[in-house]
Amino acid sequence: MTAAAAVNSSGPKTPTSITRHKSERERKIGHRRVGVGGEITYKKIQTTQIMGSIQLGIQHAVGGLASKPERDLLMQDFMTVETTNFPSEGSNHTPAHHYSEFRFRTYAPIAFRYFRDLFGIQPDDFLVS
Repeated sequence: MTAAAAVNSSGPKTPTSITRHKSERERKIGHRRVGVGGEITYKKIQTTQIMGSIQLGIQHAVGGLASKPERDLLMQDFMTVETTNFPSEGSNHTPAHHYSEFRFRTYAPIAFRYFRDLFGIQPDDFLVS
């Protein structure tokens, strides 16, 4: 009996046969999985949902900076971390969306706005990059 026949037989399951069966259904690399239909997930969340959530968070962060006046950059601006919760139904500060609820952190938003202005990057250009 060849090794291939031994794997396909209905005999006892070996670690090799279990691994081969699982790899036919779904490939897993760390937290990244590729399903049967080719859909890619990360920690069991669709990558399209992750991309959309990140885009929505960046739009909200950059748009929210427009209401803050420009001023000189301070050392404390580099230490600032803003956390915004995005419930699916929206809130007073966030729009409604069709993704699951998520939290978005913005690190040093005023400092990064300063550098975008310094290098001539327009907010609209930054959002589509």
